[in-house]
Amino acid sequence: MTLKLSHLLAFGCAVLMSSGCATKIKTVQLDNPAELRAATGSLVTVTEPPSDFIHSQSSKAMLGVIGSIMNIDAGMEIERNGVVSDPSLTVEAKLSEYLSANTSLTAGDSLSYKSRKDVPDAPTIQDGYTVDAVTEAWGLNYGALNWNSYHAIYKGNVRLIDPKGKTVAATHCSYKYPEALEDQPTYSELISGGGILLQKNLQIVANKCVEKFKADSLSGL
Repeated sequence: MTLKLSHLLAFGCAVLMSSGCATKIKTVQLDNPAELRAATGSLVTVTEPPSDFIHSQSSKAMLGVIGSIMNIDAGMEIERNGVVSDPSLTVEAKLSEYLSANTSLTAGDSLSYKSRKDVPDAPTIQDGYTVDAVTEAWGLNYGALNWNSYHAIYKGNVRLIDPKGKTVAATHCSYKYPEALEDQPTYSELISGGGILLQKNLQIVANKCVEKFKADSLSGL
């Protein structure tokens, strides 16, 4: 099995939630809600492959680098089975719907890229706005006091970019769910039925990110 160094770094970011190794953008509060409400044109989203999904397994906790490699492979297996989808897609879709309902912008197509490195610093369209949500780290981590329980983790950045390439609203999201140890399910519960509960929990953290962006960066709209 061949793994890139970036895979190992991604593992460290996912497990060490307080490490700060995922890129964290500063919060930008919308300073002219009236201008955005009156804006016309298209509202597009940005699509690119997310970072590697990491399944941090309690059984591999004492195996060091070998355990890290096994956790990465386990996360890739979950992705290959198609039981998870990138939370940032939900963030973009729901923010696009919200902005379309509260402005004169019309939801349009997505700007698609093969990898994050291909995305411009400020992806823009002529006479329109761009919603860009990117997953920095996501996966499953076991409970600190109960290694048989698991919570979903998600770190991501969200931006609203105007036609000139200026970020007019932005925030960083960092969540785990469920937070309470007694509410955290087992791995078998998460992936049973094709991963219904796992996907549900990832959708919950995506919804939390949407609400954080609206509260932190779009208040007054």
